[in-house]
Amino acid sequence: MRMLNFKRNRLGVSVLLLTVQIFGGLGCRDSKSSAEKAIESLPQIESVVSKLLGQYQIDKVRMQKVWSSDGTFARKELRILVQPEFNTLNFNHDLNQAVAGFGATAIATEKSEDKSVTMHIKKDGVIVQSLVFVVRREQ
Repeated sequence: MRMLNFKRNRLGVSVLLLTVQIFGGLGCRDSKSSAEKAIESLPQIESVVSKLLGQYQIDKVRMQKVWSSDGTFARKELRILVQPEFNTLNFNHDLNQAVAGFGATAIATEKSEDKSVTMHIKKDGVIVQSLVFVVRREQ
Protein backbone atom coordinates (compact mmCIF):
# COMPACT_ATOMS: atom_id res chain seq x y z
CA MET A 1 0.00 0.00 0.00
CA ARG A 2 2.78 2.35 0.90
CA MET A 3 4.53 1.68 -2.43
CA LEU A 4 1.29 2.40 -4.32
CA ASN A 5 0.89 5.83 -2.63
CA PHE A 6 4.50 6.67 -3.44
CA LYS A 7 3.96 5.84 -7.12
CA ARG A 8 0.70 7.79 -7.20
CA ASN A 9 2.32 10.83 -5.56
CA ARG A 10 5.31 10.62 -7.88
CA LEU A 11 2.99 10.44 -10.88
CA GLY A 12 0.98 13.41 -9.58
CA VAL A 13 4.12 15.50 -9.07
CA SER A 14 5.36 14.58 -12.55
CA VAL A 15 2.06 15.62 -14.14
CA LEU A 16 2.09 18.86 -12.15
CA LEU A 17 5.65 19.70 -13.23
CA LEU A 18 4.87 18.87 -16.85
CA THR A 19 1.76 21.08 -16.76
CA VAL A 20 3.73 23.97 -15.28
CA GLN A 21 6.43 23.59 -17.95
CA ILE A 22 3.90 23.51 -20.77
CA PHE A 23 1.77 26.45 -19.66
CA GLY A 24 4.64 28.43 -18.20
CA GLY A 25 6.69 27.90 -21.35
CA LEU A 26 3.89 29.06 -23.61
CA GLY A 27 3.76 32.42 -21.90
CA CYS A 28 7.51 32.92 -22.01
CA ARG A 29 8.00 31.72 -25.55
CA ASP A 30 5.48 34.07 -27.11
CA SER A 31 5.76 37.38 -25.31
CA LYS A 32 5.09 39.63 -28.35
CA SER A 33 1.76 41.39 -28.66
CA SER A 34 -0.45 40.74 -31.68
CA ALA A 35 0.36 44.24 -32.96
CA GLU A 36 4.10 43.53 -32.80
CA LYS A 37 3.63 40.24 -34.64
CA ALA A 38 1.48 41.90 -37.29
CA ILE A 39 4.01 44.67 -37.90
CA GLU A 40 6.81 42.15 -38.45
CA SER A 41 5.23 41.02 -41.73
CA LEU A 42 4.42 44.57 -42.87
CA PRO A 43 7.40 44.92 -45.27
CA GLN A 44 6.38 41.72 -47.10
CA ILE A 45 2.74 42.83 -47.23
CA GLU A 46 3.73 46.26 -48.56
CA SER A 47 5.83 44.58 -51.26
CA VAL A 48 2.91 42.38 -52.32
CA VAL A 49 0.57 45.39 -52.42
CA SER A 50 3.06 47.35 -54.52
CA LYS A 51 3.39 44.49 -57.01
CA LEU A 52 -0.37 44.10 -57.23
CA LEU A 53 -0.86 47.83 -57.86
CA GLY A 54 1.69 47.52 -60.67
CA GLN A 55 -0.17 44.56 -62.17
CA TYR A 56 -3.32 46.67 -62.23
CA GLN A 57 -1.32 49.54 -63.77
CA ILE A 58 -2.10 51.89 -60.90
CA ASP A 59 0.40 54.68 -60.45
CA LYS A 60 -1.56 57.49 -58.77
CA VAL A 61 -0.98 56.65 -55.11
CA ARG A 62 -0.69 59.01 -52.18
CA MET A 63 0.48 57.67 -48.84
CA GLN A 64 -0.34 59.09 -45.44
CA LYS A 65 0.28 57.83 -41.93
CA VAL A 66 -2.65 57.12 -39.66
CA TRP A 67 -2.12 57.68 -35.94
CA SER A 68 -3.97 55.98 -33.10
CA SER A 69 -5.83 57.93 -30.44
CA ASP A 70 -2.86 57.71 -28.07
CA GLY A 71 -0.56 59.34 -30.64
CA THR A 72 1.34 56.25 -31.74
CA PHE A 73 1.76 55.20 -35.35
CA ALA A 74 -1.05 52.85 -36.35
CA ARG A 75 -0.74 52.12 -40.09
CA LYS A 76 -0.13 53.50 -43.56
CA GLU A 77 -3.09 54.49 -45.67
CA LEU A 78 -2.76 54.54 -49.44
CA ARG A 79 -5.18 56.80 -51.33
CA ILE A 80 -5.49 55.51 -54.88
CA LEU A 81 -7.17 57.29 -57.78
CA VAL A 82 -8.87 54.85 -60.15
CA GLN A 83 -10.98 55.06 -63.28
CA PRO A 84 -14.77 54.59 -62.93
CA GLU A 85 -14.53 51.18 -64.62
CA PHE A 86 -11.95 49.88 -62.09
CA ASN A 87 -13.21 46.63 -60.54
CA THR A 88 -12.51 46.71 -56.80
CA LEU A 89 -14.06 43.26 -56.35
CA ASN A 90 -11.38 41.65 -58.54
CA PHE A 91 -8.64 43.64 -56.80
CA ASN A 92 -9.95 42.58 -53.37
CA HIS A 93 -9.95 38.93 -54.47
CA ASP A 94 -6.38 39.17 -55.78
CA LEU A 95 -5.25 41.07 -52.68
CA ASN A 96 -6.69 38.41 -50.38
CA GLN A 97 -4.87 35.69 -52.29
CA ALA A 98 -1.61 37.67 -52.19
CA VAL A 99 -1.63 38.38 -48.43
CA ALA A 100 -2.97 34.99 -47.37
CA GLY A 101 0.57 33.61 -47.32
CA PHE A 102 1.34 35.99 -44.45
CA GLY A 103 -1.78 35.03 -42.47
CA ALA A 104 -3.52 38.29 -43.39
CA THR A 105 -6.86 39.12 -44.99
CA ALA A 106 -8.31 42.11 -46.82
CA ILE A 107 -11.70 43.45 -45.79
CA ALA A 108 -13.43 45.97 -48.04
CA THR A 109 -16.02 48.63 -47.22
CA GLU A 110 -17.75 51.03 -49.58
CA LYS A 111 -18.78 54.65 -49.08
CA SER A 112 -21.43 55.57 -51.62
CA GLU A 113 -21.36 59.33 -50.97
CA ASP A 114 -17.82 59.88 -52.14
CA LYS A 115 -17.67 56.74 -54.33
CA SER A 116 -14.72 55.23 -52.49
CA VAL A 117 -13.86 51.72 -51.42
CA THR A 118 -11.51 51.09 -48.50
CA MET A 119 -9.66 47.81 -48.12
CA HIS A 120 -8.12 47.12 -44.74
CA ILE A 121 -5.38 44.49 -44.57
CA LYS A 122 -5.71 42.77 -41.23
CA LYS A 123 -3.21 40.46 -39.55
CA ASP A 124 -3.51 38.95 -36.08
CA GLY A 125 -6.53 41.16 -35.39
CA VAL A 126 -4.64 44.36 -36.28
CA ILE A 127 -5.13 46.54 -39.36
CA VAL A 128 -1.63 46.91 -40.80
CA GLN A 129 -2.44 48.85 -43.97
CA SER A 130 -5.42 50.50 -45.65
CA LEU A 131 -6.04 51.12 -49.32
CA VAL A 132 -8.64 53.74 -50.21
CA PHE A 133 -9.77 53.59 -53.84
CA VAL A 134 -11.27 56.90 -54.97
CA VAL A 135 -12.97 57.14 -58.35
CA ARG A 136 -11.57 59.92 -60.52
CA ARG A 137 -14.12 62.57 -61.26
CA GLU A 138 -14.82 63.08 -64.90
CA GLN A 139 -14.08 66.62 -66.04
